[in-house]
Amino acid sequence: ERSTRCPSHTSTNGSMAEATGPSKGAFEEALHEQFEKCHDLFWKHMHEERNGFDQKWSVARNDSHATVYQSSVPGTSTAAFKTIGVIPADVHRVCRVMFDPANRTTWDPDTLEMPVHHESVADFEDGPVLRHYVWRQLLGGVRGLVSARELCMRSFVTSTDVGGILQLTESIDHDAFPLDQSVVRATSSPGGGVLLQPHVTEDGDQHTALSVVVHCELGGSLFPMVTNRVTPRSLGALFKLLHDAVTTDQLEGIVSEFDPIPRALASADGKSAEQLEE
Repeated sequence: ERSTRCPSHTSTNGSMAEATGPSKGAFEEALHEQFEKCHDLFWKHMHEERNGFDQKWSVARNDSHATVYQSSVPGTSTAAFKTIGVIPADVHRVCRVMFDPANRTTWDPDTLEMPVHHESVADFEDGPVLRHYVWRQLLGGVRGLVSARELCMRSFVTSTDVGGILQLTESIDHDAFPLDQSVVRATSSPGGGVLLQPHVTEDGDQHTALSVVVHCELGGSLFPMVTNRVTPRSLGALFKLLHDAVTTDQLEGIVSEFDPIPRALASADGKSAEQLEE
């Protein structure tokens, strides 16, 4: 099996700022342009009936925790997937459980490690406040059948108009996470992401409406038809694992310096992102 190469965004020392331009202004301009590209395609994918490539969504799986939709993508045999469900915890707790690498490996058995290399905050005069970071996700394989996979990802995390959180992702090559010959590098296309929106139940409980859009080429010798068949079940199982994780105390003892909450979510009285989580 061979790794799938992604567009390179590297520098000699792994600095994203130096990779995209010699000045902070050039870096932020390039960052903003890529954010807009990912942002626009994600919201097109969120359309109820058709994806961002004007292909019809169809229900691939429906269970008590989530509904998984599937659609074709022009130019590839690998399908795109959209999963929608409600998680019984507020947005900040779900965000912390999902995005913090120290938490992810405790509830997602497929993730073996998830180190974050780079994090920055960019303020755009005419746009959002973003948290931006690069991370690697190592996924366990099935011995003798499927090799382990890794993803090297760039993420944009920002807030929504209704107090939610949006994480947009795309694969890149970065010298902080060089290709590992022992695993296969998968790629995630622009337009994928995770949307967490406040959802108040009839009883007044604060829950989270969670939407996940994925279009991932697993690479290697794995046939797309196999990926398309297995992915809906995997996404449904992931929603159940997340549901269980946020309703137990297994995460309470974890302390991490990683802060996935955008500063744009700070309230008018000056509370920090950390205080909002408490």
